Amino acid sequence: MRPLRLDMRGFAAFREATTVDFTDTDFFALIGPTGAGKSTVLDAMCFALYGTAPRWSGGKSVAHALAPSANEAAVRLVFEAAGVRYAVTRVVRRDGKGRAATRAAALQALSPGFDPSSLDNEGLLGELGEALAGTPAELDAAVPEVVGLPYDQFIKCVVLPQGEFAAFLHSRPAERQEILVRLLGLDVYEKVRERASALVTEANAKLAANEQVLAELEHASSDEAVADADEILRVIGEISDAVEAKLPELTQAQEESARLASAMGEADRRLSLLSLVRAPKDVASLAQAAHEAAARVADAAIAVGSAEEREEKLRAQLDGVGDPAAPARLLDAYGERLKVQEQLSTLDTELAKVRKVHDKAQQGLRQAAEGVEAATVGVAEAQGALQAAQTADRAAWLRRDLKAGHACPVCEQHVEVVPPLPRERAMTAAQRALDQAEAVALAKREAHAAADRQAREADRRLAT
Repeated sequence: MRPLRLDMRGFAAFREATTVDFTDTDFFALIGPTGAGKSTVLDAMCFALYGTAPRWSGGKSVAHALAPSANEAAVRLVFEAAGVRYAVTRVVRRDGKGRAATRAAALQALSPGFDPSSLDNEGLLGELGEALAGTPAELDAAVPEVVGLPYDQFIKCVVLPQGEFAAFLHSRPAERQEILVRLLGLDVYEKVRERASALVTEANAKLAANEQVLAELEHASSDEAVADADEILRVIGEISDAVEAKLPELTQAQEESARLASAMGEADRRLSLLSLVRAPKDVASLAQAAHEAAARVADAAIAVGSAEEREEKLRAQLDGVGDPAAPARLLDAYGERLKVQEQLSTLDTELAKVRKVHDKAQQGLRQAAEGVEAATVGVAEAQGALQAAQTADRAAWLRRDLKAGHACPVCEQHVEVVPPLPRERAMTAAQRALDQAEAVALAKREAHAAADRQAREADRRLAT
């Protein structure tokens, strides 16, 4: 592990923003009077990597990281390990009750050729490369994998605390051996031994299988073996011909299967959209009311027929009998007929209004459901566009370090012209489009809810 740059702000003795640049140094010494902060620089490196420091007695309390009267401490270490450059960051904050805790942590793999001198001491948690860890727990698990040493071995062979150099010398032989194996890369020989053992086991298995086959053929003559081999080749040829003959059918079946799978996916999508549609709660009562109104209309029509029949009888009586009261009775019957006709007209008007309200509510509900379906599709398309924009932004990020005339670090092809970087991240426009699509979807869902309320209100009015 080789440090390249250390940024501190509010950490222990370094209350103000401080940067220590190791980029162009192979060997260095930290000198100064007692209390100048020499050991604090090493504490900051250990804290950035492992969340603690040797002088803190290996404890997990991070209150030591905060400068006096400071409420936040941030440390970022840019280092190189196994030819790859990384940036590790930890931020400690004090809450309203005075308790300090690590509130943010990150480990990022930087692009090849990344220049640490381009960094500033503001926004230490900014996006610099590929994220390998984003929480304190993830960072604690990822750092030993990247550095190659756990904390207890790191402080014994990389950063030796003051007065504890003898700890390595007095460690148990097994522990010293493990540390040396890690440092010198001697574990590769253990891997070679394991691979060789695996190859020996595999070769012995093949040898045993071949010996069994040879034992079975020991009593067979050469002519018999050749004849058997020819028969086997003939059978294999027939099988191969049969397989090739079936290949077109297999290809067609695979294409049909893919088409059916696509159709099934589309059907599932439509089914999921249809499941969002809900019928008004009072549709049954509305239909019952319409049925009752139609029955009342039929009863009124029967009453009109009865009145007309009665009127005819009265007319016949009036023609046959010169009764003075007959005209009065005839007028009464006519008046009753007019009343029945008026009731029938009123019922027809009420039925027409009920049907009109019902049809309008159903139409509004269908339109609202179609709007919800279209908005849902729009959200899905916007989400797909956002994923494509993420891919485009990653590609643009990789172009930051491209230089004309050099090889691309990804495909190792010679780069003649470096494409210009976009002025705006594609994800910004895609996110705006997604936000707009989600806003439209929300409006459509609200419109669907309003249509549902109108349908229920129409049912209530019909019931009264």
